[in-house]
Amino acid sequence: MEKKIAIIEMETHSFLLEKWYTILKETEHISFHFFVHPKVSDKISLIPGSFITVSESVEMFSIEAFDLIIINTLHRNFEKFSSLIQKKPVLCLVHNLNFSYNGKVPKWRCFFESKNTFLYFMKLYLKEKVALRRNVIYKVNQLGVLSPYLLGNLKTFENYQNKKANVIPLNFVEYENTTFESEAIQVIIPGNISSKRKDIGLVFSMLNSIKPKTRLNFVFLGKTEKRKTQKPLKKIQHKMHKNVTFEFYTSFLKPEFFSKKMKTAHLLFCPIVEKTSFYGVEEFYGKTKVSGNEGDCISYGKIGLFPAFYPNFDWHTLSYQKKEDLIDFFDTLDFEKVKKEYKKLNPYLEKYSFRNVKHKLQNLLLSSL
Repeated sequence: MEKKIAIIEMETHSFLLEKWYTILKETEHISFHFFVHPKVSDKISLIPGSFITVSESVEMFSIEAFDLIIINTLHRNFEKFSSLIQKKPVLCLVHNLNFSYNGKVPKWRCFFESKNTFLYFMKLYLKEKVALRRNVIYKVNQLGVLSPYLLGNLKTFENYQNKKANVIPLNFVEYENTTFESEAIQVIIPGNISSKRKDIGLVFSMLNSIKPKTRLNFVFLGKTEKRKTQKPLKKIQHKMHKNVTFEFYTSFLKPEFFSKKMKTAHLLFCPIVEKTSFYGVEEFYGKTKVSGNEGDCISYGKIGLFPAFYPNFDWHTLSYQKKEDLIDFFDTLDFEKVKKEYKKLNPYLEKYSFRNVKHKLQNLLLSSL
């Protein structure tokens, strides 16, 4: 008998909706529908006609028609989900463990970074009362995370209380052909170039120090911060070694362009910072928060270069500890070394094939009912 699933997204993570759609449309025994906020629907390109826009309340649709409700993001609008959680089986994805489930209080210094930030946080904590209302997640009986190490950390929290939790398999290999017919090794830094999420200072210092034997082209594949990124890049442009070039972008990149450039990558350079914040609450990449670069590596079948603190996510990756490691790595990098690393990636390509991931997700969802 066919089971019906509703997937709700009122906030962000629109890219995950496309992953849900791509997998679920090929599954058996499951039908599904999306209910999304207008600000999300504008960012969805792959699922035309498969979603209903929900402006104010998630109760604008009849939940009786669905066997399972999936909350793709639960960071705000908590009161709108309260009755759903009590009436139907609900699977909720947890993206920021400290904010969403560990009950950590915000660091108030984050509120004073700018006038706009201050006003935004005041709205969240004084008007919307997110610190109090986020506790609604404790009523959810099924939780989902996007990586195994987050699952392990979640289970150590005092509030976990033996709830049902699983890693939700949404990442699969979409593109696996990496061509080595290029004048330069393409090193892509994917995602918005923000000092809050990436160690930009380390990248600039490294670019200014390397003297590679092979031509390297670094691509900052995301919108760059004007003051903290664009100006320093222009400043060091004429000081770099002749074998080093770079590209950067000043505005939001369309998904089609992002995907086209990602396919050309020989290496994904992921200079993630260890500590960041969400709504003023400290989060730690690799412990309480997943980097989107994990999905980038798997989706495009690419090898990623990560800082050593970031845990392996069951994929062949490379790591560094300090700037000197990066200098040595890029100075000696050539196409032969890249090809050797890609041979080590082959076993993972089958493990994360669309067929295998679809089978795992289908079984997990049916067992959640």
